[in-house]
Amino acid sequence: MVFIVAICMLFGCKQKDRNIEISGKIIEVNSDSDAILIEAESLGFNGIVWIDISKKTRFKSGADKEFSRGNYVEILLDGGLTGSNPMQARAKNIIVNE
Repeated sequence: MVFIVAICMLFGCKQKDRNIEISGKIIEVNSDSDAILIEAESLGFNGIVWIDISKKTRFKSGADKEFSRGNYVEILLDGGLTGSNPMQARAKNIIVNE
């Protein structure tokens, strides 16, 4: 619970108009809802984040469009993170997926 409160204080419960880049390993792929669950390594803590992938999500040249468990990803988020547990975000750009 303290963890969630700390994250909300750092990032706000919902950040708008701010793009954040995160990276980590994919630990689950949900093809039904076009989302991936990653263990983030770049937010100043180790935590999990659901990332929604939409038709608007762009893939940098060379980034694989197929997601697999264990892949390393770098993602530019669209609008920031929610304060839910696990946190949630939308992908704006997939920079690396390997």
